[in-house]
Amino acid sequence: MIYYLAFFFVSSTYVIINPYLQVVLNNLGYGFEAVGIFLAFFEGFGILGPLLVGYVANKKGWYKKLTIFSLFASSISFYLLSCVNSYFVLLLLLIATGFFFRAIAPLLDSIGNLAVHGDSSKYTKIRSAGTMGYVIVSALLSLIKKPDVASNKSIGFWLIVISFIAIIIMLFVPKEEKIEIIRPKSKNRKDNQWYNKGLVIGLVLIGLSRFSMSAVFSFLSLYSIKVVGYTDLTTLNLVAAFTEFFVMIYSGHLLQEKKVKPLHLLMLGSFAITVRFFIYAFLPGVKYLLIAQALHSLCYGAFHAGAMMFINKHVRLDKRGVGISLYYALATGLPSVLGSTIGGVIVSKFGFNTLFISYGLVSLVAVFIGFIFHKTLNEEIHY
Repeated sequence: MIYYLAFFFVSSTYVIINPYLQVVLNNLGYGFEAVGIFLAFFEGFGILGPLLVGYVANKKGWYKKLTIFSLFASSISFYLLSCVNSYFVLLLLLIATGFFFRAIAPLLDSIGNLAVHGDSSKYTKIRSAGTMGYVIVSALLSLIKKPDVASNKSIGFWLIVISFIAIIIMLFVPKEEKIEIIRPKSKNRKDNQWYNKGLVIGLVLIGLSRFSMSAVFSFLSLYSIKVVGYTDLTTLNLVAAFTEFFVMIYSGHLLQEKKVKPLHLLMLGSFAITVRFFIYAFLPGVKYLLIAQALHSLCYGAFHAGAMMFINKHVRLDKRGVGISLYYALATGLPSVLGSTIGGVIVSKFGFNTLFISYGLVSLVAVFIGFIFHKTLNEEIHY
């Protein structure tokens, strides 16, 4: 039960940071292009966070300790940046927030994977508690009409509240045992390799898909407000999270029963992004906006379940924490940096339609990679 609660409250922090960071920057008076650059700083150091913090956690077995510290550090730095006036201080706080906040998810996913010994069905059930936390907290905030989108201090305050509860819960999570595999020494480099070729290609596929998704994480809130005229961002994200919950659980079941392969879910999720973005581009309106949000169930719910199982099958058991960190850093964080930077320029010069159409086509390339390298991407590592 404690793992369900941990994912529930830790994932609830995304209710604030994901949709509202761009709003905070906009409230400070920065335009689309500047917001894109600032988000690139956030995501850029969000690459280093999972890599460096994940490395220490894997080496020392400090997943729990570093999750708690990262929750504390990211919530404080986010609150401070929400009301800062100095350009230089804003950059420093964005760096700190990105570094520690982006380290939280891979740390928690590693804890969850270690707890269930890689069982995809059990993992997705625990992970879906995080989605439900997002749904319930989003609904509660929407009900009380908080945070106030026009007040950065209100946005920062609610992250502090949610993070504090998450930290209290994390204190009761059992300390995970460090996994060590005793292997005979070999001069053959291949025998000592902890990942296979499929991981590298898979990270490229995932990276292209997550590049496209950066348009959602970085600019969807502004698109909703400025193009569609829909300002209830909490409800907007509630629709996405609610549909994600059921699809993620079912995807985990299918993976564990071997009725579907991880690659197939990655390809399905990538194709769903293209469909979703074309809806944004060609069918602007509240009804279609909410329909497109429901596709988040495939774009993230099925995709993430497939990605975690993909990592498990292409990375040696004792290095899964590192593999998960690579997934978040190189295949998610780095594409998000590029996507936010390029996306800001595209929106500023050509508008939201061009952004969604072009990024939808990029995600389609990920689907083609899945077809081209199908055999390699389905080969599991042997150890």
